Amino acid sequence: MLAGTQVKRVLVTAVGDLLGFPKSLIVNYVVRHVRRQVPRWNIPGASSFKAAVTAGLKQPLAPVDVGPDDLAFLQYTGGTTGVAKGAMLSHGNVSTNVLQAEAWLGKGFRDQAGVLITAIPLYHIFALSANCMLFARLGWKNVLIINPRDLPALIADMRKYPCTFISGVNTLFNALLHAPGFDKLDFSQLKITLGGGMAVQATVAQRWKEVTGNILTQAWGLTETSPAACINPPNEPFNGSIGLPSPRPNRDQG
Repeated sequence: MLAGTQVKRVLVTAVGDLLGFPKSLIVNYVVRHVRRQVPRWNIPGASSFKAAVTAGLKQPLAPVDVGPDDLAFLQYTGGTTGVAKGAMLSHGNVSTNVLQAEAWLGKGFRDQAGVLITAIPLYHIFALSANCMLFARLGWKNVLIINPRDLPALIADMRKYPCTFISGVNTLFNALLHAPGFDKLDFSQLKITLGGGMAVQATVAQRWKEVTGNILTQAWGLTETSPAACINPPNEPFNGSIGLPSPRPNRDQG
């Protein structure tokens, strides 16, 4: 379909490309030839992402004057229509929402770094904002889960990295609750479990509290709102509500 578009260059990357030698070669070989997770493909004229980064390092970095009203990126969403479209998010949209999420967490989360589990895809606005950008600002350790459907591997990672924060969708939480070994994990450090992307079921929230001792809360938003619009207080018992409007950023957040 490239011939019918205005795309001039295609960059291709693989899971292990940025892991360094020899781990990158091993990971890419396993993904392609052992697990066979990548089908055969051919894109004429495509360049590798690693080659593009290497070439870019040789270029001078020109300063760019960017303001809060300037476009940051196009975040693709299906919304309720099912047709993919690019939502125009500005630097002001995204940064303000990150600060709102930080204000929701409270001062304690800014003063002491912890560990979070990211088992939802970073190309989705929920994980991009609530997991990547927010906790990069806070300086936390972010454990990225490549394949959350591999529940034994996910539980092994959670055992290795007891988390303070985990976010996900209702189906993920429900799957974990039914997975062998999940109830044996150490949840003593878990302070916030946040559900988004879809409604959290009351039965799942109740069972999560019984197993982990932590309240499963939920937020509601849109890609167009970068994304959080409403969110429940962190320690309020689950009541099925989508919560209150996102808080204003605190003055001491800068």
